[in-house]
Amino acid sequence: MSRDFYPPTFKDGTCEIYRLNEDDQRVVKWMNIGFDKRRMGYKRFFAAQAAQTDINRVIRIPYLSGIDAHDYVEIADDGIYEVIQSDEALEFTPSCLDLTLRQLGMHK
Repeated sequence: MSRDFYPPTFKDGTCEIYRLNEDDQRVVKWMNIGFDKRRMGYKRFFAAQAAQTDINRVIRIPYLSGIDAHDYVEIADDGIYEVIQSDEALEFTPSCLDLTLRQLGMHK
């Protein structure tokens, strides 16, 4: 049976997704979102290197609207990341998002 028939699980933890307003205050978009850690593929890694962008993590979350590049993802006990890219994973029903993340040196 194809993997497509199995819905993804989000068992690796939870995260919060937010943006910063003009006063650098958090505006929460989504809270307590389950995620799955993903392996970074060669294509994604080398594309980031070519663009001189550091990528620290890729996670898969349920499909949620309104997640944009430069939003922030806080993963409990792990840190805060900036969303570099959001890709819809269409091989699942319902679809999911793969978020490419860059870890920030300081908390926002």
